[in-house]
Amino acid sequence: MVGTRLQAWRARPLRSRLADLALAGVILLVGVAVVVNAPGTIRDTKRSRLDQKVMKRYLKAHPELGSFGAPLTMVHKKVDVACAFRHRTTSELCIQIDSRTMKSQTVLRRWNCLESPKPVSAPFPGPGDKYCPVRRGKTI
Repeated sequence: MVGTRLQAWRARPLRSRLADLALAGVILLVGVAVVVNAPGTIRDTKRSRLDQKVMKRYLKAHPELGSFGAPLTMVHKKVDVACAFRHRTTSELCIQIDSRTMKSQTVLRRWNCLESPKPVSAPFPGPGDKYCPVRRGKTI
């Protein structure tokens, strides 16, 4: 049966066989890309969830800061950023979290900032910068 299918495929015109091989090559490339990118995507997802937990824990430990919404995160290789907007305002509280290991939960720095009216390109605010590295529109 396999021999007859192979013979039938060989009997097809050359253009059809090349199209079949090109399609198989594209499918193979997509499969390789999925396998290569999966570990990084899984790490970023797990790290983002941990950063959200760290931010929630930080806000519970400091009730004097007020009421905040759900935290948003930015995952980086060495230092992650988690930010939460204050309810019904544009002010935000951000923290930097050490992310050199998958389980590190050390808060390195805390700052208050305002929602940026334009896209922010720098991941961390510079000295005197008042805009946040994470935007509320990211969740929409």
